[in-house]
Amino acid sequence: MRKIFFILCILTVTVLLGFCISAEVEVIGIEVESGSISCLENAYGEYLEKTDVNTGKTEKYYHYDFIMPDEVIMRVNYSDGTYKLSSINKRVDGVMFKWFGRYQAQDPWLVGKDNYVIVEYLDFTTKLPVELIPNPIDHIETFTAPDREYIYGDEEYGYYDESNDGYIFWPTDLEGFFFTVYYKNGDKKVFGMADEDIYGRINGYRYQIYSTDGYVKAGIHTVKFYYMGHVAEYKVTLKHAYTPFPDVKAEAWYAEGVDYCASFGYIRGNEKGLFEPDKAMTREQLVVILARVMNADISSFNSVSFADVKENSWYSEAVEWARAKGITNGVGENLFGVGRSLSRQELATLLYRISKEEMPDNGAISSFTDSGNIAPFAREAMSWAVSEGILGSTSREEALLSPKMTVTRAQAAKIFMSFSI
Repeated sequence: MRKIFFILCILTVTVLLGFCISAEVEVIGIEVESGSISCLENAYGEYLEKTDVNTGKTEKYYHYDFIMPDEVIMRVNYSDGTYKLSSINKRVDGVMFKWFGRYQAQDPWLVGKDNYVIVEYLDFTTKLPVELIPNPIDHIETFTAPDREYIYGDEEYGYYDESNDGYIFWPTDLEGFFFTVYYKNGDKKVFGMADEDIYGRINGYRYQIYSTDGYVKAGIHTVKFYYMGHVAEYKVTLKHAYTPFPDVKAEAWYAEGVDYCASFGYIRGNEKGLFEPDKAMTREQLVVILARVMNADISSFNSVSFADVKENSWYSEAVEWARAKGITNGVGENLFGVGRSLSRQELATLLYRISKEEMPDNGAISSFTDSGNIAPFAREAMSWAVSEGILGSTSREEALLSPKMTVTRAQAAKIFMSFSI
């Protein structure tokens, strides 16, 4: 028993002595033992904005994002003169080196300048030099763009943010997209998704794709493709899921227009799900559709200027938007004309004002037998609408513009399709 007790005492003293010794040994610093980083200029990351808190001036700088290579070896120095070597991506005494997200000590990094990454371990830091290699690419351009139609609200392509009442959209399908790389030495090369590997890289370099920033609505959107610090753009279509209206026959002359406008959410059916193609388009319906076509943010147009426009009605914001933008001045006597139908020449005038084009009467309307019936205020607009293919003859037997004819919902759908394309 005495022997066992003696052994236990020795072991206890040894352990306690070990604790005391280890407690006295601590980390006194870190340094880069070997290895370095090279980064291609503007090839990784993205441009960000930084505002100077003192001057309020905002500048753009390039934020680099890359994977730290394993061959960078770090040295952890201890107070007893010993040290440990480890890859920068591994733990030492259970602690990881920190650099991701805090590596850019100066912005932007510049070719030929003193660029470095700040590496942290516990409370100690050191600098890891970075060589910024000049980018050989001058610019990139879209060679062949994919013909893509995405469905608004589909979670595969984005998500709806209820708090902001908006849809965040991102394109995901790049099949069929090819772009041309123009090099600074005069060479050029076409790349496509066939050259893509499973890690989202082309020729070893990552690419990124972005749609229009912020919340989007159905319509034509610009997609930006980033590769090695350069951008190529192309267009994609974002549509609403469309269910055919039971009162619109597939063979009807206006079916294509209804399909087009409904898929973009420009024109919607009534509470029974009917389109009502022969019903007259009212003035308030028209400005609501115009706002949708123009992808306008009308949420701030809360006041009411016309006497016959009800505050907070389903059309009040669109009416106020149209008035503020100079699209309509109403029908006189401070009235907008709520509930009134409108003529072809009135619709042409509104579209002409929205287009902000200037086109004096160029004779395009002279071939129509009833061109003399066009009101003086609408002649330029009607000439523009005919020249742009937005309006045509209302008769197969005779060239008629019918400027005073009431516009139906079917006619409006065709007109808006021609105006939007």
